[in-house]
Amino acid sequence: MKFRNALACLFSLLAASVLTSPVQAQPAGADSGLVLNIRNGNLERRAQDSWENLVVGDPVTFKQRLKTDPAALAVLELPKIGRYILGPDTDVELGQGGPSSVDNLKKGALWVSATLPPGNSLTVQTALASSGVRGTMFTVIAGKGGMDLCTCNGHVEVTLKDGSVVQVGSGESCGLDARGKALGPVSKGKLILAKYSASSRKYGICYNCHTKTGLRAEFSQNVAPFTPGPVK
Repeated sequence: MKFRNALACLFSLLAASVLTSPVQAQPAGADSGLVLNIRNGNLERRAQDSWENLVVGDPVTFKQRLKTDPAALAVLELPKIGRYILGPDTDVELGQGGPSSVDNLKKGALWVSATLPPGNSLTVQTALASSGVRGTMFTVIAGKGGMDLCTCNGHVEVTLKDGSVVQVGSGESCGLDARGKALGPVSKGKLILAKYSASSRKYGICYNCHTKTGLRAEFSQNVAPFTPGPVK
């Protein structure tokens, strides 16, 4: 499946983001999140009929629509939801928060480390499927050619247009074509790592996370509340 999204540079931007301490953030309200890092371009927020640039330390709140430049990467944190990495050329509308928050990913790549309160859930909705979690780390990549999902840790339920549900566990991935049909059974992580290189347009983030020495430790210390588990 070929995507037009500029995802080939996602890992290099991600590595720079987790290895570089963000600028000191300004205090925000209890219901506001924060922009923690922006690399190689702009992060913008929809404001009525136009877009406005955000900077590190700006608050972000639920139900806001955000987008990144074709080469940009942004790191956000939302209260009682978790930490997000928006990949290049990503357009996402954040959910409403609360017990059952739903994010709408219009295009691009979204990596999420969910830290939800007990009983709460998060769903990432695309034009092709809904991916629901209660506490996990996963990546969703969406474009005109289809959608892919990879679970780093935990468990994701992917609900397709026809109502069927695909279970994607730790170290597993699934792909959908442009019609929303599953591209075969769920794959094990080792198959992904064997097929895609660090410069791949697909799963470059997954490949490097699980193969680059020391990157797991950096995720644990700077980005995620837990380290990615071993691939199967």
